[in-house]
Amino acid sequence: MVDVSIPPVVSALAGLATAGQRLGFKDGEAGVQIAELTGVAIASIAARKGLADDLSAKVQTLFGLPLPSEPKRVAAGDVSIIWSAPGQWLVVFESGGRQRVSDLTAALRGLASTTDQSDSRAIIEISGPRVRDVLAKGVMVDLHPSVFAPGNTAITLVAHVGAQLTCIDAAPVYQLMVPRSFCLSFWDWLISSAEEYGISIGAKGDPKKG
Repeated sequence: MVDVSIPPVVSALAGLATAGQRLGFKDGEAGVQIAELTGVAIASIAARKGLADDLSAKVQTLFGLPLPSEPKRVAAGDVSIIWSAPGQWLVVFESGGRQRVSDLTAALRGLASTTDQSDSRAIIEISGPRVRDVLAKGVMVDLHPSVFAPGNTAITLVAHVGAQLTCIDAAPVYQLMVPRSFCLSFWDWLISSAEEYGISIGAKGDPKKG
């Protein structure tokens, strides 16, 4: 019998980062904490012509969340929705894996075009007291909290790599969603930019889930 099970989403940084590692400057508390969100599934959805309102109502019913009409992120539980272009969004599931993308595709049939992006994107979370200093080395976005506050998102370049930058928390905590094909290049830039402040590698999610 053919196995038709949905394959798991694997880590984009396997072999590059291990939770508990301390990199760069070793004295004192690390100025930057970095963690890949593992086990997440990502779906892109694009509203069908003339059906944006119907799509928004359906998503509200499914998740209790609105579809942002501007560059924003909204979240509830283990689901977040990120504006990615006019009429387009990314839905991130932090548990449940690809099956939830499949279920979403079925639920939105006729209202939106849905694509599984789980294997095309990696999500890296960056936090700590020196995080803005690190990002300022390669991000062309004003990160001052009065300008780029929690819930704001921006499509930008980070050291010549296309990325979606989102402010998650005022702590501050940021997430960067980057193409997996450029993940090694992005990682090299990130570590090089942060090592002077000291780096702590953490873990988010379960890499075995998918």
